[in-house]
Amino acid sequence: MIDLNMKKKELKELTSRFVLNNGEDDVIRTTYYGDKLREPGFAKREFYELDGWYTDETCTERRWNFKYDVFTEDTTLYAKWEVDYDDWIWRLARISSKQ
Repeated sequence: MIDLNMKKKELKELTSRFVLNNGEDDVIRTTYYGDKLREPGFAKREFYELDGWYTDETCTERRWNFKYDVFTEDTTLYAKWEVDYDDWIWRLARISSKQ
């Protein structure tokens, strides 16, 4: 019988850093060579929608695919945000209706 916990310990331990780009501290997770992670649900930013995680700081080159990409080295992923116009309009309408 294979001890899966033992195999994990034998694998190379890696660090994955999530740069939220929303004023909050980065989130750091430990992973192992060849692992996939679920897309993190902790990224929030008022009036914005998360548009994906990218391997470059400008969020223009390579979008990380959580379904297929695996970690092979220490990796930093950067959150890309897009303005949520629906949220802005909804909030402005609520403010206007109170006046």
